[in-house]
Amino acid sequence: MHCASNRRLVDLVQQFSDERLGLDNTVPHWIGILAVMFAALGMLFALNIGISLIAIAVAIVYYSRFGERIAAPLGAMLLCMLAIWMMVMPAHHLAASSLCIFLAALGPEIYSRLRFGHAKPLGRTWRYFLDGPVYGLVMLMKKLALKEKLAETNGYDQN
Repeated sequence: MHCASNRRLVDLVQQFSDERLGLDNTVPHWIGILAVMFAALGMLFALNIGISLIAIAVAIVYYSRFGERIAAPLGAMLLCMLAIWMMVMPAHHLAASSLCIFLAALGPEIYSRLRFGHAKPLGRTWRYFLDGPVYGLVMLMKKLALKEKLAETNGYDQN
């Protein structure tokens, strides 16, 4: 099982790396994906908190195919997003606010994908938004590991 989840993760990272190669919209892309996830969770929360918790549980199960090192942080991120909705937004503005955020985030994402020639069929787009945070988390983990390795090397060289 562990080997299969690693293989899935390696395949996903390679696929996203190939698609993102040479594109200059990486930061807006990740902000857009997170904003779409945040807004979708807000829309589910507007329906019912139980539905949003079920959606988070389903997402954690989905992300668990990449292993617990991926599922746990992304599940925690979704729970934090839900907590933000619960603390910040009055119930009567929840649906409208989440829909506005969703459209504001999705519009530029679709535009950039069309502009850079990476438009996907609509049926595959949902998976792109689900797997995008996995790729972002892996890239963040790699950057943090590289910084830690450089810090260790610099500290070692000074002694």
